[in-house]
Amino acid sequence: WWAWSAGVPQRLAEDVHEALMQRSLELGLRVNEVYVEGRKHTPVAALRGALGVERGAAILSIDLVAARERLLALPWVSDVSVERVLPDTVVIHLIERRPVALWQQNGRFALIDGSGAVMQRDNLGTFADLPIIVGDETAAAEAADLLAVLATEESLMAQVKAAIRISGRRWNLRLADGLDVRMPEEDLAGGWRRLAAYDRRYGLVGLGLRSIDLRLPDRVVVRPMP
Repeated sequence: WWAWSAGVPQRLAEDVHEALMQRSLELGLRVNEVYVEGRKHTPVAALRGALGVERGAAILSIDLVAARERLLALPWVSDVSVERVLPDTVVIHLIERRPVALWQQNGRFALIDGSGAVMQRDNLGTFADLPIIVGDETAAAEAADLLAVLATEESLMAQVKAAIRISGRRWNLRLADGLDVRMPEEDLAGGWRRLAAYDRRYGLVGLGLRSIDLRLPDRVVVRPMP
């Protein structure tokens, strides 16, 4: 009991571990290379800090499970594996999240993935071509479903610049020329198909209108520019 409470076994284990690591270094089992596969957006500095491995460290001392958990906590990382390839190489297989939209809330922008999770809030210029989702957290979480519906009409979707969540119930779409399209609360996909059909038949989107209202199932209400 005295030995255990005094930490004697723990110190002995630490001494043995340190001796083994020192011996492994003498045998050349030290980190010399770190290879990363799949990295596109994750900052190198953040990746290096989360991995926590320095060149020259004993490769057998790396806690692969802990390193993976730290890497998974990075905003861009969806999944990752960390492998130790003896004698001197660490290999990281990275799967990054796919950005789908810029989320605007209270005047602030953030890059989000399909689940609505924030990936980054600064240096967003690279992603300026993504559609803008305006609203609260619910709007961000539902962005992927909305974009999946819009993707069914690719030529029309290409003109969508922003989607505004209205009262947590439905969407207004802002098109490239400033046209507002008020989508129905129910059957979003059906409303989108109706708009595409009217546009193919009448060129509705290109008529220079201020707004198109699709909220009523039996009619389309348009408002011209003054």
